[in-house]
Amino acid sequence: MPALAILALLILILSGLAVGRNQRLGVAVLGGTIAPILIPQLNIGWPTQTGMFVGLSWLSLFALLGTWKPLHGRIYSLFVVVAAIGMLGAITMTPFALNAQIVVYTMILGFFAARLDNAELRILLTGIVAVALIEAAICSFELLILGKPILGVTSGPHPLLLGLMRGQGTLRHPLVAGMVMLTGQTLLGATVHQGALRVALGSLLLFGIFATGSSSIFIATVPCLALNYLISRRASARSIKLISATAVAIYFLANSSILEPITSDVSGANAAPRLNSIIAFPRPQF
Repeated sequence: MPALAILALLILILSGLAVGRNQRLGVAVLGGTIAPILIPQLNIGWPTQTGMFVGLSWLSLFALLGTWKPLHGRIYSLFVVVAAIGMLGAITMTPFALNAQIVVYTMILGFFAARLDNAELRILLTGIVAVALIEAAICSFELLILGKPILGVTSGPHPLLLGLMRGQGTLRHPLVAGMVMLTGQTLLGATVHQGALRVALGSLLLFGIFATGSSSIFIATVPCLALNYLISRRASARSIKLISATAVAIYFLANSSILEPITSDVSGANAAPRLNSIIAFPRPQF
């Protein structure tokens, strides 16, 4: 495995160097984005920060080899200021909290991402979709063939499929793996334009999401896909889609026992952090 990882890394570096200088910043941000996904905290004796270290090294290498561009977007600058103020307390902590390390890493990554042009942005989006497809394939393999997570740390049985385990890819958690695949699903339409290929890849991503058995991701997937599904330029197509979506909704409402494992999971112990997140969301005071 280490030999294969080194070989894959060399291939990726050579591929990145083959890209024109004007687009290497996109390669830099892509590597910084996917490294913590493909190299998360593992149970093999690696330090927790390995993925972020590899990502930061990749980001630095290709950013130096690429063309430097001006920073775009005042909103991101404002985010950095607010995040930096919030980090002041964490800086004094010993050891430096992992969540704080992740925030700092994200700020650095965003600093370069805010400089991407359209061509580099396409590289980034295509790469994210590719990684989401990899995670979907791994989760499907875990669910259907392997029967256990590839990293050997299980997150429990699948809520809808008796006797099968939840897929979690390289993320070691079904919710996080599902979020990566859901992100890839929402970006698929912007990166793949061929209808048949988009349907095939979208089906793989949806099955990967199903393989995670994450109730939160199931619920998040519905609004993310519903709007894109219902929007159509032709009135006839919109009507057909609306009728079919209504029929599916009525079927599930009439057969509520199908969704009982999901509703029980959401309304149980997992409801507390979700409700706390809603309560903590900033809102105007009257």
